[in-house]
Amino acid sequence: MPISNVDLQELAKASLDEYLRKLPVDQIAVERPFLKKLMEGRKSLLT
Repeated sequence: MPISNVDLQELAKASLDEYLRKLPVDQIAVERPFLKKLMEGRKSLLT
């Protein structure tokens, strides 16, 4: 049985809602706390 256009739209919306509900995690900060600490105090070179 083929998927109707309406069913496909609902499935796509549900998939996007589920994906956007989970916030991405900054793995660099999690895996390298020292680098995170160093990057907090950085200054812009041009200012």
